[in-house]
Parts: sequence; C-alpha cells; structure tokens
Amino acid sequence: MRKRGEEETRRRREEETLRRGDETRKRGDETRRRRDEETRRRDEEKKRRGKEETRRGKEETRRRGRQPKLKNDGFKRGMEEEYCI
Repeated sequence: MRKRGEEETRRRREEETLRRGDETRKRGDETRRRRDEETRRRDEEKKRRGKEETRRGKEETRRRGRQPKLKNDGFKRGMEEEYCI
C-alpha cells in the first residue's frame, strides 16, 4: 500500500518536471524566434540605409559634374597612367 503511494508521488513529480521543462523550452523558443526577427529587421534596415547612402553619394557626384566611380572598373591603383590615352 505504502509502496503504491510512493510510486504515485514519484510519477507525479516526474510528470511535473517534464511539464516544467516543456514550458521552459517553449519560452526559450519564443525568445529565440523574437530575437531572430529583431536581428533580421535590424539587418534589413542597415542594408536599406547603406543602399540609400550609396545612391545619395552617386547623385551628389553627378550633381558636381563628375561621373561616379563604378565598382570593378578594371583599374588597379597606380596603373591608371599606363592606360590613359
């Protein structure tokens, strides 16, 4: 009789522990998901701002009457003189 009560108590404790573990894991998953979303949003905002600044810089260069530098235009530093016509 006493042994059955002890087993019941032990089983109840184990179930409670498992339930608590599941709740903690769910809460951790939610926190991680929220943090990932915030990071993604921050990265997208940073990328957008960088693109706007680049565009603004190119427009400023055009306004001054010069052609904006293009990426990978084939010249290395110090070699421009050799290829000038």
